[in-house]
Amino acid sequence: SAISLNMQAPGDALSVKCGACNKYLSYFPIYIAQDKQPICGRCSQLLTEENTYIRDTPYESLAKCLKFPCIYHAEGCVENLFPADVPTHELDCPFRIVACPLDCMWQGIVKELLQHFEELHSSAIMRNGEFEMDVLNSYEIYSLVIYEDELFSFKRKFDLSKNILECSLFCYKAIDPLECPVCFDYITPPIYQCVTGHSICSECKGQVAECPTCKEEIKNTQNFTLEKMAYFLTYPCRFTEYGCDFASKPGKIKQHQKYCLHGPHYCPLREYENCNWKDSVKNIYSHVLNAHHDNVLEIDTVSLFIDGNYFTTEDSVCYIMKFSDALFKLHYLYRHRTFYWAMQLIGAPEESAQYRFEIDVIDTTNNNQRMFLRRPCAPLTDKDHSFEETDYYVVIQMEQIKSFITDIFTYRVRVMK
Repeated sequence: SAISLNMQAPGDALSVKCGACNKYLSYFPIYIAQDKQPICGRCSQLLTEENTYIRDTPYESLAKCLKFPCIYHAEGCVENLFPADVPTHELDCPFRIVACPLDCMWQGIVKELLQHFEELHSSAIMRNGEFEMDVLNSYEIYSLVIYEDELFSFKRKFDLSKNILECSLFCYKAIDPLECPVCFDYITPPIYQCVTGHSICSECKGQVAECPTCKEEIKNTQNFTLEKMAYFLTYPCRFTEYGCDFASKPGKIKQHQKYCLHGPHYCPLREYENCNWKDSVKNIYSHVLNAHHDNVLEIDTVSLFIDGNYFTTEDSVCYIMKFSDALFKLHYLYRHRTFYWAMQLIGAPEESAQYRFEIDVIDTTNNNQRMFLRRPCAPLTDKDHSFEETDYYVVIQMEQIKSFITDIFTYRVRVMK
């Protein structure tokens, strides 16, 4: 049977480094020079025909079974790699050292390049993919481009004498979202930091008295530079490990995660019925049927008995209804002689645009009158925010339907795709 070796490189192996670059002998091929100095594959371009070099195959045979630290471990990389994986990793390591492409002396790790541009060269960040061309002068210009979480250096060189524009694009890295050291979720704006500069998410800021990284005080200091960077990033849903594959920018990912089908949900009637039930979305309907049956619309018609005091008070009710395999939450509000209805999808916010709802006021006076209005269904929101966006709710004034009503006010509600 085959034996698989997977060992960490011992200290003696790590102390022997390339005679040219002084880095680990983890990048093959490895050569031995006339002066007995080993030369790694990173420095192979230094090999010349005037000197004699011998391929050190015995060393490679042993070292290929060992894991070596990344050469950027001092900058923060914690990867340990087999030599076969070293070339690819060093090209993409987010901790590798790069120089600012502009006329600037800055050098730093790739992860800090965007922050450097935001602080010192913000005008050189190409935010919308557009640039102006000067065809009257020769020039060479660099810009930083962010596209789908990738960071690029975009070079434009115009030679007026030849009337030629040359463009080149160099990819630095995929931008990684920051991780909160308390909850270990990705940090979305607002981003706070301790007095030393370590970041923490807004949800955890109020739960800890000191920075978990350095134990220094956490004040109300926001890292606005990091926040600007964060809006370029695409965040995965925090419920990825439970099957969700949704990813989006900070604003949309927050809304999605609040009502993601793969995450835990409170009772949708919580704000109306003071219910603290919490479970997966697949159990919501059975919970509502068992605990709040009066709030389930099993038919599409609602009738309200109206007495003399109804129109002088405020009425607020919530119903749960099913359409196809989807669950919906209907908010009804009567206030100041005005009726309001809003229909919200209990599920992924991005799917709500597939549905519309219709309110059909029924004439109970037998005068053959009819009024119906149709609006898009909205993503799930809190009760207090249900009637903020006028595109997502139906509104009818009392004067419009007063002739429809006797001592019963009846309306029919439908959901459609």
